[in-house]
Amino acid sequence: MMLAAIAPERVRSLLLFAPANPYSRHTDWILSFYASRIGGLIAQLAPALPKWVQRIALRRMFGDPTRIPEDSLEPYRDALRVPGTISHVLAIVRCWFSDMEKLRRALPSTAPIPTLLVWGDRDRVVSVESGRKLERDLGAELVVFSGGGHLLFEELPNEVNRLMVDWLESR
Repeated sequence: MMLAAIAPERVRSLLLFAPANPYSRHTDWILSFYASRIGGLIAQLAPALPKWVQRIALRRMFGDPTRIPEDSLEPYRDALRVPGTISHVLAIVRCWFSDMEKLRRALPSTAPIPTLLVWGDRDRVVSVESGRKLERDLGAELVVFSGGGHLLFEELPNEVNRLMVDWLESR
């Protein structure tokens, strides 16, 4: 969204899956926690947490935990173990609120760009209400999958792929 706002000539359309945005505030508390010294220390432990704890975190990303692919946890665990990953994520978290304010001010510049917003109505990470506000402010199209969580592309891959192909072909 920020690229589209600052360089609209480089963006023909946007297809966004529950994007981080300044209107979703229900996870501000956890972002503030991880931006703190103690939160940062705890985040450094994430790659070493037992699988069962990491599985609980993954379950929160799905609207229906029965749709979690059996082998989906390992790639996330592997990504967390790449040197520098946690430090990079913490650097993003420390700038989160100022970056979201910059994005809020820049969003009107993206309104002329055709945008499809895709959400699950059980998304616990980025509120679907914020998607409705983006839909109004940007003149975007919003598609909400009933029972879907934050990782729709894993949870409902066939439905999501069909939606993307149809929308892109219609451009």
